[in-house]
Amino acid sequence: MQCDTADILETRMAYLHENPVRAGIVRYEQDYIYSSGIDYHGNSKGLIELITPVYALIRRALRNSTDR
Repeated sequence: MQCDTADILETRMAYLHENPVRAGIVRYEQDYIYSSGIDYHGNSKGLIELITPVYALIRRALRNSTDR
């Protein structure tokens, strides 16, 4: 899966977080306990503690690499 720009990464993360909603498992992506979607909505935490959501770290790295 190609994720070499921040926009592509954002699109891929949204797709992954929306899958349980599309499948009719939950109403909102943050309600699916096996996803990091909850970590991106408010102050809630998922099953695995994320110090800084992985998405934010990768996006920052991609931005830094394109600034050079």
